[in-house]
Amino acid sequence: MQLEKSYSLLWIEDDFDRLKNLVRPLLKKGFKVDHVTNLESYCEKQNLQKYDLFIVDLMIPQKKRNGDITEFDPYPGIQILKNLIDLNKPILVLSIVTDTEIMKTINKMDSSIKILRKGNVFPSDFKYEIYELLGIEESADE
Repeated sequence: MQLEKSYSLLWIEDDFDRLKNLVRPLLKKGFKVDHVTNLESYCEKQNLQKYDLFIVDLMIPQKKRNGDITEFDPYPGIQILKNLIDLNKPILVLSIVTDTEIMKTINKMDSSIKILRKGNVFPSDFKYEIYELLGIEESADE
């Protein structure tokens, strides 16, 4: 059964093909999931305001595979988070990064950003976290 409202997510993730099973329960509920695989593609994305929630990997390529990187940043997702915070939309970080200083930086930027570690999340857990961030009650999911 689909939800009454249709939700739209943007996932910024270079390993999307490997992780896309996480969103299957959401797709079954009518969620629309767009994705970009690098910083350059994210910067080209228009009309970010249309998305209800953003999922961000901290470590994504800065340019397309055949492009030259002029400046190296180990965590380009931080730059994306700084931009997305201004939209006042829920943000979920899904990353392998465990550096406590990076996590503190994210928490200082916006304490409402949810952080999950890749590899430790099942599709049902992922759905639960998305529902929580969007304020969807489980009873609405029956």
